[in-house]
Amino acid sequence: MGKRKSAPRRGREYWGPLIAEFEGAPCKHEAFAARRKVNVDTFRQWLYRLRTEKPHTTRKAAPKFVEVVAAKNGSGCSLAAGGIELRFDRLPPPEYLGELLARAAR
Repeated sequence: MGKRKSAPRRGREYWGPLIAEFEGAPCKHEAFAARRKVNVDTFRQWLYRLRTEKPHTTRKAAPKFVEVVAAKNGSGCSLAAGGIELRFDRLPPPEYLGELLARAAR
């Protein structure tokens, strides 16, 4: 009887981008591994290995509530977060505030 040929070993160059892709995907380990045709146990080994080697930069932080208060005299608003207070003539769009806070958190 002949020996069964095993799959070639894949290293960090293969698994790094694959794990980064998974971190942004809204699916479970099993589904992702099946879709990419990789062994789920090997996928998990690399996932946990790469997560422990570097800070969790691929995971998004949970959104935090930030209070935006309109000025009492109707002449603008202020935004206070992390010891910083910003004043605006008028309330900016929520998307702008979200981007501003995300950049300030870096």
